[in-house]
This record gives sequence, structure tokens and C-alpha cells, in this order.
Amino acid sequence: MTADMATELKPYGVAVVSLYPGLVRTEKVMAADPAVLRYTGKVLVAAGLAMEYGFTDIDGTTPRPLTLTDV
Repeated sequence: MTADMATELKPYGVAVVSLYPGLVRTEKVMAADPAVLRYTGKVLVAAGLAMEYGFTDIDGTTPRPLTLTDV
């Protein structure tokens, strides 16, 4: 989808990228969210989901979710 969108939007000066943070196999990743469908069709900020699910970085911190309004 990223490649197709990039081709379609390039004439309009729109850059399209897809970011993939990679997989980390942890106990929390292996847990299922029975209500995951509440997110279907939405654009989500990984740091926001980390806060919701209680994920922390290796140093115990949780990054602040930033959006374009924060920049």
C-alpha cells in the first residue's frame, strides 16, 4: 500500500513512508487483547499504545506520544 500511495501522491509533492518498529518478543507482546478490534481502521501512535498497555523501554521509561501538533 505504501508503494502504491507513493506513486499516486508523488505528483502532488506528498511523500509516503511506512515505519515498522520491528518485533520484540516479550511476555506482554505474547498476551492477546480481546478488545483489539476497537483499533481497526485507526492510525495509532506506538508510544500511546505503550502507555495504554503498560509497556516500558529497557530503562523503565515510557516515551511521550508525540503528534504533529507537538512539533
